[in-house]
Amino acid sequence: MSDDLHPYTVSAVVNTVTGELVGTPVVRAGHEDYDGFDSVEPLAATEQFRWVHVWARDRASAAATDALTADLRPGADPNTTVARTLTGDAGLKPYSVAAVVRTRTSRPIGQPVAVEGHHVLAGAAFVGRRGTRAYTAKVWARDEADAIAQVLTTNSSPHRAGRHEAAATARADPGNVVALEAAVAQRQWERLAGMPAPARALLVADTVWSRVYPPAYRAAYTAAASRIAAAATEAAASNPGGWLTLHQLTASAGEAIIRLAPGYPDAPPADQRTVAAAQAAVTAPGQQTPWRRIAEVAATSSRTAGMQAGSLTATADILAGWRGRSGHAMADGITVDSKPARAWVNELLAAVNRETAGRVAVVPARTAAQRAREDQAPGVSSSTVGSVSGRAQPAQSPAPAPTTTRRTR
Repeated sequence: MSDDLHPYTVSAVVNTVTGELVGTPVVRAGHEDYDGFDSVEPLAATEQFRWVHVWARDRASAAATDALTADLRPGADPNTTVARTLTGDAGLKPYSVAAVVRTRTSRPIGQPVAVEGHHVLAGAAFVGRRGTRAYTAKVWARDEADAIAQVLTTNSSPHRAGRHEAAATARADPGNVVALEAAVAQRQWERLAGMPAPARALLVADTVWSRVYPPAYRAAYTAAASRIAAAATEAAASNPGGWLTLHQLTASAGEAIIRLAPGYPDAPPADQRTVAAAQAAVTAPGQQTPWRRIAEVAATSSRTAGMQAGSLTATADILAGWRGRSGHAMADGITVDSKPARAWVNELLAAVNRETAGRVAVVPARTAAQRAREDQAPGVSSSTVGSVSGRAQPAQSPAPAPTTTRRTR
């Protein structure tokens, strides 16, 4: 970019029918975006607030840009617009896109989900099918289809071209949880030297539990929502008559993923079964050190509890969101795969929870003799379920607030 050119943001209210500006455009130095617009008088049905990012020599040159209304002129292609807006059919609007992709190829698994608005996207580790990861992005697009096309399609990998800010989240391998937490357990065990063994074991187990539970919860929540979105999208393609209600289910799943705050939830205390197992592990026979046995018990129990709670909460949130979008009303008289639509949805949610339960219970408990022969290997203890916290916390993103007669924010 030439040193003589500078970034500016040009905003104005335009008439979407005539393509003319309503008033004088506002020019601000730098490139910025807005998440709201206030006016002394409500905009007419044919009026729309817009802004564009330009490079120009000075403010006067920036104000002379025709990019604000180029797509509204007779014969213009609306698909070429670069003007950003918050409402109306014309212009680019903010969307958040979420998908599950293959780790090696970055190709999506199932249909990506796009939801209007820019949201703080979940940064949780994604635990799903081996070799997959979560992919999220914020874009400016004409509609949901354009938003998804900008980021990824079923025949291409995510790309960084276009109007988006992408953030990929690597998949965490549950098999490495104990190895990662063993050092924490050892440090805590040594720090508490001198305390009675039962109290020492309780504090070490609770420390490991509190570290493992939140990411396991978020991973299972994201995996469950992604599974539901993919299944609903696939069913909509083969059941055109149920498209409307299934679309609401897909949208609800996408919103659930986006609303999940990165730091959510706080871990509940370790349950009594885990505490008792950790205290018993101190005196259990075998070659492993006490802190290593405690780490294994606490990590596997916490992961089990977190994943079950995350999946159950995700399905409950998505069901509530589907009903909130009147998806259950749209399901009246509709069949999906030869079943009543409501029954199909209920069976899908139940199947997702069963899949989660199956993933956390595939490794049987090991005997004391087996533990004595193993230096370190993750297992799954008896199923424990922690507290199922409420809805995911929505996160908000601030935006600049230029001062004009019609205020943007």
